[in-house]
Amino acid sequence: MSRALVVIGSAKGSPGATTLTLGLAACWPTSARRPRPLVVEADPSGGDVAARFELSDSPGLMELAAAARRAVSARVLGECVQLLPGGVHVVVGPTGAQQAAAAVGLFAGNGAGLLRAGMGSGGSVLVDVGRLQAETSGLVAAADRLLLVTRGEVDALAHAAAQVAQLSLPRGRVELALVGPSPYPLAEIRKSLGVQRVHQVPWDSRTAHCLAGRTAASPRRWRTAPLVRTVTDLAWHLEALVAQNSEAAGRDLTKPTATSGVPGQAAEKSWEGGGVR
Repeated sequence: MSRALVVIGSAKGSPGATTLTLGLAACWPTSARRPRPLVVEADPSGGDVAARFELSDSPGLMELAAAARRAVSARVLGECVQLLPGGVHVVVGPTGAQQAAAAVGLFAGNGAGLLRAGMGSGGSVLVDVGRLQAETSGLVAAADRLLLVTRGEVDALAHAAAQVAQLSLPRGRVELALVGPSPYPLAEIRKSLGVQRVHQVPWDSRTAHCLAGRTAASPRRWRTAPLVRTVTDLAWHLEALVAQNSEAAGRDLTKPTATSGVPGQAAEKSWEGGGVR
């Protein structure tokens, strides 16, 4: 079965990369053979997930970075994973910037290969790198897809364009998540930046706070929120990229309802070798 590494990051500022990453994991299409993806928080500026969900930052990326010097099995990777409400598995990054930068710098060199090996034959990995920096260049270069998150104003798009030009990645491996409104047509943005696709993500603070774990979600609102619907469609799009080389692609997928990964709902899930179940 295919698996993929998707890196989510921004060119400048905080347009919602971490929130979008958690939302994608919660809304990811799953089945008996396709587990929900693992989220890895690898932001050199410091992680947010542990504080948001009242978790310890250990075990997490620090331990995984230390294990990066040797082969990482599913067992070792599993020991660094924590469970969020709603069933999302995450390797949290250190909250402090100094520790985070050290951990990401140590991990990024061969972290992509270690994550692929640790996930075994199934499952994908969503890596939140925050603002793209030198420490995360190895992860970005190894990604099957880079989802660059940006606002739609002219200055934000200019920074995104400059970042894309510096990456030297094939055009087909970079996609743009445009958070909120923009005065520019999506086709014009795609052409100007030279990216494969532009996904416009409607943003409202209330739903975003649910995705980020800051407030509990109402199942009814979760089902109908435009932000959740869009994130679900984006998750299906990314899963299709994962599955396109698999003989079993699409055979056993069941379109998830938007309540399947509602933040705040208790989940009895466990890590099993070869993927997140």
